[in-house]
Amino acid sequence: MRYLTNGKEIFVPAGSALYTDADDVGEDAVYYVMEGKVRLSRNLESGYTFTYDVAKDGVFGVVEAITSGVRFVTATAETNCQFYVWNKQSYETALSLYIEFAKLNIQELSHYLRAINQEAEKVWINYVR
Repeated sequence: MRYLTNGKEIFVPAGSALYTDADDVGEDAVYYVMEGKVRLSRNLESGYTFTYDVAKDGVFGVVEAITSGVRFVTATAETNCQFYVWNKQSYETALSLYIEFAKLNIQELSHYLRAINQEAEKVWINYVR
């Protein structure tokens, strides 16, 4: 994949947190999963926990990197993982140079938003009952 450029490869063992809710984005802004599975999670005040899994060829960290610069989920390696990681500037460069990478990111964001909407609907239905 030609868009895996201007970043770095990292290995993260199972059970390790890549980042937690409220962390600054920092140098490791956006992650591409080369191998393994990551769980994104957010604990809500209601006691409900939202989770979303990202597997091989998935991308995460995008929303925070292009918006607030502060993480709003915790990312934990569910298995041993190999990642390709960009800082914010290198990520934006890869997006602008490689249409297939931009498409992959749009698809991943669409899946993520659908999952959030489905979870919100479940929470809302349980709330109004």
